[in-house]
Amino acid sequence: MPATKVHRIVAVTVAIPILLWSLTGIIFLTKPGYGEAYETLLLKTQPMPDALSVKPKAHWNEVRLFRTILGDHLMVRQAHTWQHLDPTTGKQRPYPSEQDIMRLVGDAISANLDRYGKISAFNNGSITTDTGIEITLDWTRMRLAQQGRDTRLIDLLYKIHYLQWLGSKKPDKILGIVGLFLLIVLFGTGLGLLLGKKGK
Repeated sequence: MPATKVHRIVAVTVAIPILLWSLTGIIFLTKPGYGEAYETLLLKTQPMPDALSVKPKAHWNEVRLFRTILGDHLMVRQAHTWQHLDPTTGKQRPYPSEQDIMRLVGDAISANLDRYGKISAFNNGSITTDTGIEITLDWTRMRLAQQGRDTRLIDLLYKIHYLQWLGSKKPDKILGIVGLFLLIVLFGTGLGLLLGKKGK
């Protein structure tokens, strides 16, 4: 097959991926809306009482002691494992009720009502707000995670940019390799045609 025809076929094949790479690349460079889409939703903490103190144990690698609307929390890390303890009793704090989770999250999102609005639903440990934000609580580490429509859109653009189109790691890797190979062919045939013209 003539190099000109190969070049044209490959060019048409990779035209859409190149266009998508370019557009998503511009978005990744400028990062519009990234701030709120990936912001860290922090728990609101309250002043600790002077009388409350904890004596660390020898096998504890890290200790965090703080108070929220649900009371006092003692976070202890042993090796790579975290424990959520009651600082008064030293025992594991049980997973909170639905009402307590909503109180905790409601207190946290009150700092940015424009983004989070009000809690509208609770389903399988996940809270949804009336602005479309989904919030989950990691009780073991006392951390909140949030994602909205903007987060999901940027995640989708990331998948498009990196040719994660098939929804599975191995096929996506093969697709990426094929895409890169076609770019090499496109460059090689184009360079060959250019040098061939100069040689005439």
